[in-house]
Amino acid sequence: MSFLSQAIAHRVNQEPGAMPGAGLKPLTAIAYFVGAPIVLFLIIGGATLLATSRKQKSN
Repeated sequence: MSFLSQAIAHRVNQEPGAMPGAGLKPLTAIAYFVGAPIVLFLIIGGATLLATSRKQKSN
């Protein structure tokens, strides 16, 4: 029963003409979906902090 439900779910979730590639390794997925957003948040937050601190000093 489990194999049948997996086969049906695979067919239902595939788009027509889709050619899925190999899956991501766990560490690669963590780097892309956890690490990269954190790094971008820190970069943008740091740039914003620097920009606002310079603006306040000039006033």
